[in-house]
Amino acid sequence: MLLQKKQNRRLSALVLFIAFSIIAFGQARYYHPISGVEDKWHTIDLDGDIMNRVKTNLSDIRILSVNEQQDTVEVPYLIERVADSRKISSKAFGIINKSNKGNRHFFTIRLDEKTTINEIDLQFSNRNYNWKVKLEGSHNQKEWFTLLDDYRILSIKNQQTNYKFTTLAFPTANYTYYQISFDAAEEPASISGTIRTVEETLGRYVNYPATFSVEENKKKKESVIHLVLNKRLPISDVELVVDNTFNYQRPLQIEALVDSVKTAKGWRYNYRTIGHSYLSSLSKPTFKTKEVFTNRLKLTIRNFDNAPLTISSAKIRGLQYRLVARFDAIENEHLLRYGNKKSRKPNYDIVNFKNTIPANPKPLQIGKVTVIGHHKEETESPLFESKLWLWGIMLLIIAVLGYFTFAMIKSKAQE
Repeated sequence: MLLQKKQNRRLSALVLFIAFSIIAFGQARYYHPISGVEDKWHTIDLDGDIMNRVKTNLSDIRILSVNEQQDTVEVPYLIERVADSRKISSKAFGIINKSNKGNRHFFTIRLDEKTTINEIDLQFSNRNYNWKVKLEGSHNQKEWFTLLDDYRILSIKNQQTNYKFTTLAFPTANYTYYQISFDAAEEPASISGTIRTVEETLGRYVNYPATFSVEENKKKKESVIHLVLNKRLPISDVELVVDNTFNYQRPLQIEALVDSVKTAKGWRYNYRTIGHSYLSSLSKPTFKTKEVFTNRLKLTIRNFDNAPLTISSAKIRGLQYRLVARFDAIENEHLLRYGNKKSRKPNYDIVNFKNTIPANPKPLQIGKVTVIGHHKEETESPLFESKLWLWGIMLLIIAVLGYFTFAMIKSKAQE
């Protein structure tokens, strides 16, 4: 009986120790001192090191306010990320005059009232075309002012490609009449479209350095671009630098690493598609993607029977995240804390009163990070490595429980 009690005590102590080890391995906390709190409202930019460590949904972030008695309360905050925005006003247009002079075709649009516009989207019923457009504006159809010249519009539809580039973008204008003209051997079929006023506001972005390499898959006729960051970061767009000066049009697939595992043959990477587009000489090679936290991107260009493009580099950007916080006790000490993987998203009142926040709160500086608990920067294995640790500890617990259970049964049988 005494032996059984000793075994039970040893079992309990060992289980508690292993449970504590699990907590220590998975519950790292990061703390930054916050300085410069002078007003009620402030902002804090979240840098790449912080974004690498926080949960993907950022629910583990807390701002703590500590008074002289060491009482701690949370400082309420909002998370901001300012993306590009486009405010679009559009309406259909009608053609008041259609004519041609040899292979030169003219289409005239009249606006019912003076309207400020900066885009005209053209739609022809022709299946395939490649025309260079001239756009002019006039108030009286006597004096014309050039807005665009040699501006290419394109439509390709076949078994491999279904692509159109038919939007005329130009500096803001408010003419009564607009004339579109181009040379075409074939007769342009029916034309329709919309005029638009587009107001763009640029977002706040951070540029992320990444290693760049290109792999040519001759069998599949594909160029595969690999972009590797040194941290797991939120990616929202990619820009390629293409050195070729001829015209091209290639389908593009963008994939992000979601997990990886090390095998005897090396690393195996598992990707998820986050965007499809076309790499075209007609448009800027910048591609918006669904935002994702990752440290690797793979871009696949389908070359078909064309020679591969010469791509010399790439740029990766992510939205700048920042906290907008209300400090009710500016005399207290304040800390930024994150890293608790079990944290739930906080629920603060200020989310319902955004209109009371000042326009430009003063930014705060955060100090050097202090790490409490187990900490390891993620590099090559963002997911599987930590899972193997967890499974190993769980298997150890099962083995220990099985051993002591068997020992107790054997001891009882001997009694």
